[in-house]
Amino acid sequence: MKFLIEQLIWDYLDGNCSPEEQKEIKRLIESDVRYRAAYQEQLEIQAALSKMDLEEPPMSFKRNVMEAVKAGPQPGSIKLLIDKRIIYAISSFFLVSIIAGLSIFFYQIDWPLQDTARADGQFLELKLTQVSRDWLISGFLFLDTVAVLYSIDFILRKKLRKEQSIN
Repeated sequence: MKFLIEQLIWDYLDGNCSPEEQKEIKRLIESDVRYRAAYQEQLEIQAALSKMDLEEPPMSFKRNVMEAVKAGPQPGSIKLLIDKRIIYAISSFFLVSIIAGLSIFFYQIDWPLQDTARADGQFLELKLTQVSRDWLISGFLFLDTVAVLYSIDFILRKKLRKEQSIN
């Protein structure tokens, strides 16, 4: 109950009440001893708070904080956090997958036994078996090709950045 009275008085003093509530609280302060005592107590607290000076940090606060941060343990760079063995394992997995996919693809081709060039200049078409026409192998080969092209692009960009940093 005391908390409710104090909260109502604080709202009254801060002006956070509607006009009807202000009239009601003012009537309670004038008529009820508990409200009057809480009102006097909070007036004293408010007066004491208004007389206090706000503390300000010293001028060198920012410098002191920054020095403390610099003195603390420095986080490692991303290159130190990544284990190169994991990168090599993933790269070798994709490389073996590409080689295996291409091997299966070329193994499935029905190579003609005769020369591919005819006398009339037409080339014989390579006949692929049903397995090599399957969408799963085609999708696998497409993804492997994209991975190889991405790896080549990454390597070339890395060399370019290294050359630019030297110059």
